Parts: sequence; structure tokens; C-alpha cells
Amino acid sequence: MSVGVPWTSIALTSLLASQQFFVTGHQATIAGIQWTAAFHGFREDHTTVWLPALLVSLNTFASHILCTLSLPLLIYWPFTRGRWMANHHEKTVDEDKGEFLLNVKGGEEAHRRVYLLIVRFMLLSAIKVTAVSHLFLLFITYVNQRFERLALKVLYSGHPVITYCPTVA
Repeated sequence: MSVGVPWTSIALTSLLASQQFFVTGHQATIAGIQWTAAFHGFREDHTTVWLPALLVSLNTFASHILCTLSLPLLIYWPFTRGRWMANHHEKTVDEDKGEFLLNVKGGEEAHRRVYLLIVRFMLLSAIKVTAVSHLFLLFITYVNQRFERLALKVLYSGHPVITYCPTVA
């Protein structure tokens, strides 16, 4: 099944979401969550926890939400670009119909393409998260192995582990 959108466009949208996340001052840690977002625009305390939770969530995931909501534009762009750009070549009958070609049969084609595009976007995001997590685990394993080798070398060398211990007066 073809979505009609190249993988490069999906990958660039996914990278744009990550870039916007970090550009807005967020970090990929719990300590990096911007808790002050829960109190912007309010003079007093909140009566429930739902509104602050919503505000913090929107602040944290706004870039990913906006990029995901912009995905259908990637489907409609090839059908509408002929109307917006100054093309001097003759249009075919299908190009003249524009985005209405997607709305044939109750819009099933448009729904199918948007669904497949969002599935591809989520798949690519999952691969990206898995790759970053895997690289982090490889780094931790490498550091752990180096530390174990160093510890074994020190323990079996016969030398004292502490070479300098000042006397406490």
C-alpha cells in the first residue's frame, strides 16, 4: 500500500518534533520537566490537579503533537501545489481535480492514507527511541566492563588499593 509520502518527509517531520522539543528548553530527564508551566496565567492555586497536569503535558509534548497534527498536510500537498505554484505547463484532468480525488467514495482514500502515514510516523518514532535507548545501554555496558576490568586489575595486582591515607589529627 502506498501512502504517497516519501519516508524522507516522515523522517524529517519526526526529527523536527525532536528538534523543537529540545529547542524549547526541554531535556530528556524527569528533572528537566518544566513544572512552572502548570502555573502560567493563574494568580491563585488550582482547585484540581487535572488542569496543571494538562498544562505540563501540553508544554512537554507540544512539539510532537503539532508535528503529528501536521502530517495530513503531507498528503494534501501534492494535490494542491498546482494551484499555489506558478506552473506554466498544461494540467491533466486529475491534476485539475486537486484534493477532491481523495474524497471519492466518502473519503475512504484520504482516511486510509492518513492512517498509514500516522502508523509510519509512529513506527519511525519508535525506532528512533529504541535506537537511542540501545545506544545508551551499549555505552553503559561498555563503561561497566571497563570499570570491572580496572577493579579486577587493581584487586589481583597485589598492590594496596589506597596508596595515600593521611592521618587524622
